[in-house]
Amino acid sequence: MSQDEHRGVLVVGEILDGEIRTCTLELLAKARDITDRLGGRLTLALIGEDAEALGETGVHHGADRVLAADVDHDGFQATPLVRPIARVIEDVMPEIVLLSATDMGRDLAPMLGGRLDTGVANECVDLDLDVSDRRLLAKRHVYGGELEETLVTPSSMPQIASLRPGAARVGFPDEMRFGDVETLEVSLDEGSDLAGTTQGEGPSLEEADVVVVGGRGVPEDGWNIVEELAETLGGAVGATRGAVHGDRAGEEVLVDATGLTIQPRLYVGVGVMGTFDHVKAVDAEWTVAITRSGETPLAKIADWALVGDPVDVAQSLMENVTERRS
Repeated sequence: MSQDEHRGVLVVGEILDGEIRTCTLELLAKARDITDRLGGRLTLALIGEDAEALGETGVHHGADRVLAADVDHDGFQATPLVRPIARVIEDVMPEIVLLSATDMGRDLAPMLGGRLDTGVANECVDLDLDVSDRRLLAKRHVYGGELEETLVTPSSMPQIASLRPGAARVGFPDEMRFGDVETLEVSLDEGSDLAGTTQGEGPSLEEADVVVVGGRGVPEDGWNIVEELAETLGGAVGATRGAVHGDRAGEEVLVDATGLTIQPRLYVGVGVMGTFDHVKAVDAEWTVAITRSGETPLAKIADWALVGDPVDVAQSLMENVTERRS
């Protein structure tokens, strides 16, 4: 299909616990800005339980049209969605397709690119538009976040990109906004074992209001205090690169320029030095540093710095919170 036949932007949304995920609402805000500059319609594709009931929320957050399929999907597996989403793209014919760079989105984007024979920019930190050429400018961090590259899909359509959760802010919903919510009939791919997957306990790291991050300053035999403090505060656990390299945690909870970007209300850093790559990936309303020295970079920018042995201080904080709640 020629470039002239494609118009507008399509967002592939995600549903979790009966709600549109925060990362999708962030993506809609970014997509709305791009669509207004590009021209055309902004379409949101939602596949999952109660998707149709959530369509109005998508419209209030900027979508002109919502294609909703009420089917049983765990919200994590990408493979069952490849054919249905590819058919939606072929029907809508957007110039740009945007996904969130969640575990599912990072897998789904290249699968769609391969099926549709087009380019994909995965895990972007920002998205812009060259209006004159109608080209998406997909920006990513490289070399450990020291440099930023801009990727462009020069000729193929559609242009596909995934944006890291937390890289954009959720827009204010406009409840007076009107749009179309249409039923999408889909059949998920056979052979994908959805029954065998379960959601992990606790809030997702990208969407948690409270995040407790453990750093290199927490010894391996004391890492459980990071997890216990997060559970006590009702939050999620993250890790610095030093902690990941020290085998305290996996890459999937890495918070830094090359990992996840987070926007919690409360950030607690336990044994975290506060390197530039880590701090730039955190946008919190309130920051607590639990550190051996008040001279660390994180302690200097924190709202509260609790100085002492990170494990002991975290234990005392947890006990204090528990006592106050009882």
